[in-house]
Amino acid sequence: EELIVMMRPTVLKTPELAAAETAREQEELPGVAQAEAEDAVDQKKSLEAERHREMQDGETNGAEFSPAPAANPDSLETNQPAP
Repeated sequence: EELIVMMRPTVLKTPELAAAETAREQEELPGVAQAEAEDAVDQKKSLEAERHREMQDGETNGAEFSPAPAANPDSLETNQPAP
């Protein structure tokens, strides 16, 4: 059993034209918008679940996020350890 895919390359003059053509072709394909919407929902659920796990881990382990102290703007050396 073989699958043959025939492609018709299109070269456009600018990236903006290529982006517009891509968007136009995606609108014509059946199921693309639905698949993109489903993917967005899945990604949102995954991100929320990960954030929830991180919050629970932080509460049980006593971990707390604290950002690194601001670097001294007068210093030219950027490879110094934080105080």
